[in-house]
Amino acid sequence: MKKSSIATVGTVMLALGVGSSANALTLTSSSGIWTRVNTTDPALRFQTVGNENQVRWGIPARPSTEQTGLGFTGVTNTNFDLNETFVVGTLRHFNTQIRGPVVSGADLSVTLNFSEPAVNASFNFSFGIDEPFNTLPCPYFSITPCSDKITVSNALAPQAFTINGVDYTLQLLGFGNTPNEAPNSEFIAQEDMTNSRFLFGKITAASSGRSVPEPTTLAGLALLGIYFIARRHCQKAA
Repeated sequence: MKKSSIATVGTVMLALGVGSSANALTLTSSSGIWTRVNTTDPALRFQTVGNENQVRWGIPARPSTEQTGLGFTGVTNTNFDLNETFVVGTLRHFNTQIRGPVVSGADLSVTLNFSEPAVNASFNFSFGIDEPFNTLPCPYFSITPCSDKITVSNALAPQAFTINGVDYTLQLLGFGNTPNEAPNSEFIAQEDMTNSRFLFGKITAASSGRSVPEPTTLAGLALLGIYFIARRHCQKAA
């Protein structure tokens, strides 16, 4: 085959995406902002400490302690594929003994910044909060009475977004102690401790959107293109 023919074949393969994963995503960074807390607590306050966005509530029961609250810190430079579990960020629960109205939930606005493809997408998720009184028996496993429970209350409601005309959904799967742990929809936060968990998500192609071509399909198309190019040049040579 002539050199020009080889170059043309290479162009066809590159245009079809052969040699790279059609489902690969590069998350440059993620961030989150607490937007709402389900409470009438007048001590409620929102703040940012370093890279962590926090919401705090309650009046500390002891002068040496701080308010109870939640914090979220995003991630940077993460690569993953469609349908693969990935770390959205780190969730922390500051569990201290407080006085004040009950808090039953909090909303977090999460922004994902992709570099491959270049697109930003924002999502709103809700967390349930159960702060039982420190009286025995405790409803959840507790080292010191009584631990609290955080849940992903809308884990079964994926949120849609679009990349290059293709529809996708992001679903929060739950929490884990390590980046490779299977997600759990509940996060038990021990009393008088700062408890930390990874927050996991998954991006899938929406059933209503255009189908995402698989690498094997792209390879087949490229081979078909090679066949026709080679055939054309053979006919010219004849």
